[in-house]
Amino acid sequence: MTLSSLILKAVLLGVLGALDSGRSTRACSVPDIRGKNGSEPRKVIKVNSGKNKRLPCWIKIIDPNQTLKYYWLKDNQTLSGGHQRTVRRSQFIIRYLRIRKAKKEDAGFYTCVVVSDCGESNHTIQLIVKEETKPQDFVSSYILMLMSEPICVNMIMVPGIQEHLLLS
Repeated sequence: MTLSSLILKAVLLGVLGALDSGRSTRACSVPDIRGKNGSEPRKVIKVNSGKNKRLPCWIKIIDPNQTLKYYWLKDNQTLSGGHQRTVRRSQFIIRYLRIRKAKKEDAGFYTCVVVSDCGESNHTIQLIVKEETKPQDFVSSYILMLMSEPICVNMIMVPGIQEHLLLS
């Protein structure tokens, strides 16, 4: 073997080794899912029942010409159609899954999957749908004794609002 063929063999082994270990090379890179602006991605997102929520998937772009495919899973089942949107922002592609008027059935584990020719990355977010926290009106009757005569007072009470009843 000549010196040039040894060098070529070492370079090829180095590139293949980097691909095998998931590291990026100029020839190929595995997508990297991050949080907003490169931070650690969120693991839990909460939404009130009846409200809209966007689940984000920030993909760091290493090669802007690389072809990427995206899809979402809910509880390990592929979601088809739905409200998905892609936005490009400098070093990131942001993939959103929009949940409209969240219901209890929407709660679960959502996984963003990004696939390139070199491999795939994924990130799972738990969506928690909280019961709607609208004030519940309820009427309570109170019998007050004033000057030895009973009277009935009906009050509408709203949680979180302090009531004052002054009788003179």
